[in-house]
Amino acid sequence: MLRRFCLTVAVINFIVLAEGQAQHILAFRKNSRMAYYEKGDVVSFRLIGGKNKITGQIEGFTDSTIVFRSYELHPRNISHIYVDDKTRQWFAFRYKYEKVLLIAGFGYMMLDVINTGELTQDTKWVSLALVGAGLTTRFLITDRFKIKRRSTLTIVRVEPRLAATF
Repeated sequence: MLRRFCLTVAVINFIVLAEGQAQHILAFRKNSRMAYYEKGDVVSFRLIGGKNKITGQIEGFTDSTIVFRSYELHPRNISHIYVDDKTRQWFAFRYKYEKVLLIAGFGYMMLDVINTGELTQDTKWVSLALVGAGLTTRFLITDRFKIKRRSTLTIVRVEPRLAATF
């Protein structure tokens, strides 16, 4: 019985190891945070020396390049990665300043008008300051990460896990 069990486990491990091949992913590290991009993910980036935003869906990877639909690209040629859903979560409030300040400015003005029945000069200035700050953050907070010293963009090979280990 024990011999049959060990033989079954060995066959299952062989099948899992034979079918499970290493997979490549694109890893973006900024400080201590990591974002992983797999085949099928959409990535926006800027090339070294370029000013245009390029967006493409990852079709696959080789050992050293990212394969897109019509071209291959080495991660060393990318100078900026644009913020997406995977990296936006790193900064809980950074990309919400604009919306929060605009809502606060208009909300403060509306609440004062509802409460007092008139729009005072002080309310106008406070509301205008909040709305102005919200509009200013749109230009001050960038939507891209520069790849430099503390941030890296590399292709990582991920090995499949074993079904059962002893």
